[in-house]
Parts: sequence; structure tokens; C-alpha cells
Amino acid sequence: MNNRIDGEEKRKMNSRRAYEKRIYRKRRLLAGGGLVITLLFFGLGMRYVFFGDNGHKEMITKDADVKQENDEMSLVPNFQRGRDQTLKLPFTRPGQIKMNMLKPGTNHSISASEYAYDTKDVKDWIKGRVPYAGEKIAFLTFDDGPVENTYKVMDILKRRGVPGTFFIPGKTLEDHKNKEVLHRYIEEGHGIAVHSYSHDYALLYPGKTADAETIVEEYERTLGLMRETLGTDFDTKVFRFPGGAGSWKNIPAAQEALGRLGAYDIDWNSMSGDSEPSSRRPDGPSAMADYVMETLSDQAVQDVAVVLMHDFKGITIEYLDKVIDQFIEAGYTFGILE
Repeated sequence: MNNRIDGEEKRKMNSRRAYEKRIYRKRRLLAGGGLVITLLFFGLGMRYVFFGDNGHKEMITKDADVKQENDEMSLVPNFQRGRDQTLKLPFTRPGQIKMNMLKPGTNHSISASEYAYDTKDVKDWIKGRVPYAGEKIAFLTFDDGPVENTYKVMDILKRRGVPGTFFIPGKTLEDHKNKEVLHRYIEEGHGIAVHSYSHDYALLYPGKTADAETIVEEYERTLGLMRETLGTDFDTKVFRFPGGAGSWKNIPAAQEALGRLGAYDIDWNSMSGDSEPSSRRPDGPSAMADYVMETLSDQAVQDVAVVLMHDFKGITIEYLDKVIDQFIEAGYTFGILE
């Protein structure tokens, strides 16, 4: 009888212990979950205290080593085209660096440094002065904006994830109501370049001869206009002569004068023909996209393409997708000029 009681008591004791173990495990699980939730809310709270509620909107530094030195932040991105891309920024709390912000001293954002190429190098490549042995690359360039059609061009580039370089006449920028478009160029990964101020052939090339003094004055005036919106950290050394350098006499003197300011001009080795005289303008958007590749195929150097297009032309948005498709199919990547 006593043995039966003892066995019954033992079973009850074992059952109680098993139950207590289950309860203990549940309590530990709940306690752990509570701790995680507590820490999560604590972390979010501290993030709000230090950074405000805009952090989720910001692109913070990724794939970069960040260190603090003498109240400055040194941002060292990964290897980029073999160039030293180290830059110094005023001390900023982590999470406040936007990779799409202007890279000081340049015409593009920090993130665009990865695909920004020195204009002088690109010019030497397409002219055959220096051998090019890199990957195929296309520079889509757009002259004579900003105008309303410019926003449609940028919409396409944004959708396709492709950058461009925009050559801007100062007078056109001055007359454009929305100067904030300059910020959009930067934030969406494009490059900004100068295309004189007046775009007036009679002023720039009297007697079809380049007036170096006027050209330099117009370059500096346009740069000043851009800085009124983008700030003094903005700088662009990229220039294009209206009508192209090959159309005028005395261009070397103008190039030398620009060079003393560190600026370099560049033409193109491929074009859509959207602004050609009607007698030789391609017939329609598809033909213009084809003309880009046809004109490139006539060049001795074809692995580097600098494409002339115009963002003030409504037809540009009709052929731009096809241009991008053709370069992708031919194995090109895309870059900007700096």
C-alpha cells in the first residue's frame, strides 16, 4: 500500500517538475522578448533624440570606412576607377551624410564619384591621344537646358538608372523659374557643365573667331550663377563651346585661357542629330537613336562614346530609351564628366 502511495507521489512530483520547467521556459522566453522590445524602443528613442525623425529618408554611408579626426569626418569609399576618392567633410553625426549630396569642389554628388571621369582624360581618349584600355563607356550629354523638357529627360534617366552630363548656358539657367533643378541634377547622380552664358555665336565668335576674353567671362558668370543655388562648394571645370570647338578659329587661345582656370572643353564623337539642319537631320526618333551608333561607328575610338543630345528638344524623350538600350546591348556602362 505504501509502495503504491509512494509511486503516486513520485508521479505527481515528476509531473509538477515538468510543468514548472515548461513555465520557467515560457517566462524566460517572454522575458527575453520583452528585453528585445525594450532595447528596440530604447534604440529608436535615442536615434530620434540624436538624429531627429529624418534619418529614414537619408542615404547614409555604406561600404565606406568612416573615422573622426580633428573634428572632421574622413570618408573613404571603396576602390573607384583607380583614383583617390578620399574627401574631407565637416564633422557630421553618423546617419547625416547623404551619398547624393554634393561632393565639395566638384560638379556631382559623392556617390557619382564612382562613375565620374576627368574631362581631359576622356577628351584625350576620344581624340586618340592616349590609348584607352578600359571597359566600354558612354557619356550621355545634353545641351541647352534647363527647360521644361529637361525634367522629362531626367525622369527617363532616373527610371533607367543612367547618369548624364548637362551642359547649361547661364542665360538659360537665369531665365528658368526653378533654379532648384540644379539640386536635382546633383541628387540624381548627374554632372553639371558650363555651355557659355549667352550661347550667342556673334558675341563668342565675332567674325567666326573665338574671343577668349568673352568666353572666359561667360564661363565665370555661369559658374557664379550655379553657385548662387548650389553654394560655393560647387565647382565645375567642364566646358563645351556652343557649336563645338571645331567650328571656329582661334579656339586654342580660348582653350588656353580656360585651362588657366583649370577648365577643359570637350566636344563629342557621337550624336543623335536632333539639332542638325533639316537637310541632314535623321527622320524621326528611331532614326535618331540609330544615328547615335552610326556616327560612333565612324570613329577610330569607339569604346568611349561622348554623345551629343539636346534636352530642350521634345523629340529627345522619344528616342532616349532606345539610345540607352543600344549601348547596354553593345556592352557599355555609363559615366559622367567632371
